[in-house]
Order: sequence, then C-alpha cells, then structure tokens
Amino acid sequence: MNRLLVRLASFALAGVLALGALGLLWSASRRVETQLRLRADSVAVQGVVLEKLVEQRPDRLLPFDVPSYVVRYAFPTPDQGQMRSGEQVVTRYAFRHLGGQGALAPVTVDPDDPAVSAIDPRLTFPAGAGWRLGIGIGLLVAALGVALAGTRPGSAGEE
Repeated sequence: MNRLLVRLASFALAGVLALGALGLLWSASRRVETQLRLRADSVAVQGVVLEKLVEQRPDRLLPFDVPSYVVRYAFPTPDQGQMRSGEQVVTRYAFRHLGGQGALAPVTVDPDDPAVSAIDPRLTFPAGAGWRLGIGIGLLVAALGVALAGTRPGSAGEE
C-alpha cells in the first residue's frame, strides 16, 4: 500500500511538473510566430534604427523581471514606399551588433502584410521567452526524472 501511494504521488508530481513545462514551452513558442510568418515569402528593405533601449520588464509567468533589449525601427513598405515603424525585442547579441540611432539596417517584411516585420528575423528566444524556454525544458527533465524514479523497483516506501 505504501509503495502504491509513493508511486501515485510521484506520478502526480511528474504530471504537475510536465503541465507547467508545457505551459512555459507553449508561451515561449508564441514568441517565434512573427519569425515563422516571415520565413515564407518575405522581402528585405532598408530600414533605419530609431531607438535602442534596455528595459526591465515584468513577465507574467516568471517571478522576476527580465532584461529586454528593444529596438524600434522605421522602414518603407515594399509596394508603396510608405514609412512604417516597428518594435522588436531582440537578443543581446543582435542588440549589440545593430548600429545606434539613425543607423541603416535591413528589415524583413511580409509583402502581404507590412505590419509583420522584424529587424532580426532569426528564430530566437530573447528576454522572457528565453527564460521560459530554459525553465520549461528543466521542468520537463525534472518531470521525467520524477516519473522514472516512481517506477523504479526498490523505490522509497518499499519495505
């Protein structure tokens, strides 16, 4: 009986950890939605960096503030040449390698919807999304470990 309770408790804990991990991984995957839309038939236009700033942003899923590297930029639309602006949270590497205010930079734009644009179109997980991805993977590994420990012969509670 004791062994059954230990096994049930380990599976329940593994389930809770796995659900938390999946929630964090799903929220991190939402971050790459724009980059995935830009993969198909996007075009690159010459844009300009308007502003670069580092902000401490609270994350609704994490118990701590996360440094975010924000780039605001302007670019002409591919079809009519009208100026549009955009904002993107980028990785620290991209932030450091972009020029300062007024610097020219390529902007990737969806020709069908110029509202979908990115100054760094790579599939990355900056700021809070990176933390969620890392913590989610850690929770998934922990859930697997707890589940395997509960099925092991001679596990705790066996006498």
